[in-house]
Amino acid sequence: AVEFAIRRGKAAIITQYRPAFLNTEYFPIRMRVPDPMGVWEVNSETGIMYFVVESSRYAWEFKREIEKKNKYAKDAGSKTKWTLPGKDYGDTDQPSVREYYDGEYYSVFCDDEMVLPPTEHKHGFVPLAMCYMGNVSSALPEWRAQSIIAPVMDALKVQAALFDKISTASEFYFYPL
Repeated sequence: AVEFAIRRGKAAIITQYRPAFLNTEYFPIRMRVPDPMGVWEVNSETGIMYFVVESSRYAWEFKREIEKKNKYAKDAGSKTKWTLPGKDYGDTDQPSVREYYDGEYYSVFCDDEMVLPPTEHKHGFVPLAMCYMGNVSSALPEWRAQSIIAPVMDALKVQAALFDKISTASEFYFYPL
């Protein structure tokens, strides 16, 4: 989360409750920190109404995750059923995965095909926390999410290139040091 906050100017933290982990050695609350550039939240005066997370995932990883989730759901006695995408993806294909969350429901799409129908997540709230790094008085989103490191990024790249040239020159051409 800290890396994204510094590089992107904001961080997104998603909370998920995993009832299948009850009475096991695993903690039943999972926190995910996706790249905030793929998180779109819709705000209201009382907070976040809903949000969508979009990412590209390897097909083999996504299929394995669906199989695991179906196994956990079956073991927990849940009726939640994930379906594999209808398109036959190769293992190295990267389909677009979209997850929808609101205060009550959660749903997942893979390349515009629903793989998890709207399912109650039973959190009782929208499970997203957005952390903005911009220390500005404006409430406009384009001013809140300002990267801390972006203004000096070009200077850092130039400095790194210069240090590389100096080290190469000293290694090959300057003798003795």
